[in-house]
Amino acid sequence: MDWLFSLLIALAANIDNLGVGIAYGSRKMDISIRANLIIAFLSFLATLFAANIGAFLNETIQLKYAGDLGAVILICAGLWIILGPAELIHQPEKADRDCSNHLDDAEAVLLGIALSANAVAGGLDAGLVALPILVISLFVGLFSFLTIAFGCSIGRVYLAKRLGNAATNVSGLLMLAIGLYQLRC
Repeated sequence: MDWLFSLLIALAANIDNLGVGIAYGSRKMDISIRANLIIAFLSFLATLFAANIGAFLNETIQLKYAGDLGAVILICAGLWIILGPAELIHQPEKADRDCSNHLDDAEAVLLGIALSANAVAGGLDAGLVALPILVISLFVGLFSFLTIAFGCSIGRVYLAKRLGNAATNVSGLLMLAIGLYQLRC
């Protein structure tokens, strides 16, 4: 069950990355392997940091409440993603500040920080429910890289702007579902 939750959290944390990749690909904007690695590394670090905070909280509060707190964090993050003003996630082309149609390192860091918000929520939850911290962090980083690369390919080929815009809501809904399921258990 730990592997399944780890995979689901990693997927939920990176659905937005798929949408960003699609948005960039459909606009023929380039996310180089280097820029993608920067974004993935930031997601990995955010997850690792947040999961360690979650694990610390797990040790300081009763285990039953740690799982409930993690679930509430996921539910709140899901709602924030769906309803919140995450401008770079909803309009990722704004990260390309110099309008070069290519992300430089600084722009990749900016976009990586915005995309890492989901990773923080998932990491906190993973630590609170005692999932393997390094595993979840590696999954999030790997999924980040893969979803952006795959999204760019889809966007270039199919110009799937609608899916790109819907990806943010799908990410939020998935986090909500995981949080509600976790509360039920």
